[in-house]
Amino acid sequence: MTTTLRTVAEACGIDISTVSRALRGDPRVAATTVTQVQAVAERLGYRPNLAARALQAGSTRTVWLITGSLEAGVERLLASEAAAAIEPAGYDLLIASHHDQSLAFERLCGRLEQGVTDAALVIAPNSAMPASPALERLIARRWPLVFLDRSPGSDQYPTVTSDNAGATRSLVQRLAADGAKRLAICPGPNNTVASIRTLTASAEAQRLGLDVMTNPNASWLTSAHSSLAIFATSQHEIHAFCRHNANHLRNVQLTAAVFDAWIGEPHPMQSVVVGVQDFAALATRAAHRVLAAIADPLAWSSANDHLPPLRIDKIDSRFK
Repeated sequence: MTTTLRTVAEACGIDISTVSRALRGDPRVAATTVTQVQAVAERLGYRPNLAARALQAGSTRTVWLITGSLEAGVERLLASEAAAAIEPAGYDLLIASHHDQSLAFERLCGRLEQGVTDAALVIAPNSAMPASPALERLIARRWPLVFLDRSPGSDQYPTVTSDNAGATRSLVQRLAADGAKRLAICPGPNNTVASIRTLTASAEAQRLGLDVMTNPNASWLTSAHSSLAIFATSQHEIHAFCRHNANHLRNVQLTAAVFDAWIGEPHPMQSVVVGVQDFAALATRAAHRVLAAIADPLAWSSANDHLPPLRIDKIDSRFK
């Protein structure tokens, strides 16, 4: 049988409201009564109904992290750093997944409207999705919500992300400095971050006088130039591009630029430059923004923060 406040009150011989105040440490309750109530509650195994308490207090003392999944190391890092940033303020981080599904994302935004948490950090789905009515209502209310890394696509959504344009320009400049004359661009996922990177890479390559092409054809790949640089958002896209065009790249010297990480040897590239994003700083900045908005609604802002990359690495083959 579940032990309730009424059970404790009847065992103590006092009213329920006094028991409730005693368990919360209300200074208006005599110390002897507090001691008696706590002892009886412990003996009976009473545990408070946190949902009811949150409803009464108007706060859950939690922040949700809504993400696609925790399969990727980036999401795990963001979760860990966000939790570390909010815990000193007395909040716990809870994780919910939308699995890159628009219906699941809309359902979770609806949960936020229902008051299940005090704020949310959100990593948007990795592809384009329909407009979310629940999200629009949350933004209209200036509810404490901040997108991490990427947003659904509108400047009205408060977002903490990397300076994707600046980092992309730096990567293309490094490729050009290493001798690249041609740049093949692999379009990434259909999201705001990939779009910014693709457009910026093309513009910067043209500014530097490189021969640039997105989704290049066979004749361009096998043209007179013997070297080729490839730009993509991730290592996965580089490998997919090389597999698809293997017959056209047999005698072409390759270099590449990507974001986040390159695992293993650069093969089939001679070298790879990697723009490493500062995900720890992104999570910390976003967490501080939602905490500020919880404490003071006037602190809510739709502004976007663009943090510089942590560093740019160059990976050369160890087995030349």
